Amino acid sequence: PVCRNLTPKDLKEKEKSERAYLLMRHNLYVCWSEIQRIKQHIVDGKLWELLELRARAHPSLFKAFSLVAKFSKLFLKDTPLFKERGVFIFDNISVKRPEIISYREKLVENYGKPEEAKILLLLPPPSTKPFHKSREFKLICKFLEDAGFNLKDLHICFYMAPFGVIPLEIDDVYPLSQFEVGKPFKGEVKIEVAKSIIRYIEGKPYKLIVIYRDPKLLSDRLLSRIIKERRGLISIDVIKKPYSKDSLSHFIEDLKNIASREFT
Repeated sequence: PVCRNLTPKDLKEKEKSERAYLLMRHNLYVCWSEIQRIKQHIVDGKLWELLELRARAHPSLFKAFSLVAKFSKLFLKDTPLFKERGVFIFDNISVKRPEIISYREKLVENYGKPEEAKILLLLPPPSTKPFHKSREFKLICKFLEDAGFNLKDLHICFYMAPFGVIPLEIDDVYPLSQFEVGKPFKGEVKIEVAKSIIRYIEGKPYKLIVIYRDPKLLSDRLLSRIIKERRGLISIDVIKKPYSKDSLSHFIEDLKNIASREFT
């Protein structure tokens, strides 16, 4: 490329016709490099990442990309199931990523609950991933066992933006533990979480469904929407922090009373 061999001062000292020729060569090189980059991203299944990066270079590009994001399902076919890098989620546009759309669809179409499970527990996400290795998960399991629950009777799932429902058994499958979120999500994404819960529990033969509700993730309005779709679903609200000992003690006590009422 011309820019590697000439400084701006050198270029200014050239004749006008030569400057035009050199600039033309430079522009062609830049265009060719970008085309090669696009081709490689297509081969690697990372076209979405490149589009998202380029879109943030100018408001007009971002506006155009916002329209493209509405048709992100078109990317599903050529998006690999696994990648070497994690998924970066910046905002509501990132939530349209093919990996996220694909996960939600496969969860409904391909996933079945454990046969022994009678009670579905929908919990807010722990602070570290994968969730089954987190301190919070180990703590709630201890609380449940100390209260006399058989963990095989319980199906623990987590709910969080942007993926929706995440069953414990697959919480380390790509991209469920290989993602980073840039900032809190707005209402539109939280609505998608509620929709994901509704789609997941539809037709699932649980005898009891209990949501340990964090109001920061599920508002009263969204909870009402979920309960409307599945009668008998019960919500227990977080008192303080979801996995503080006080909150867990309150949750387990309420859960014991509910289970006793439902199964006796």
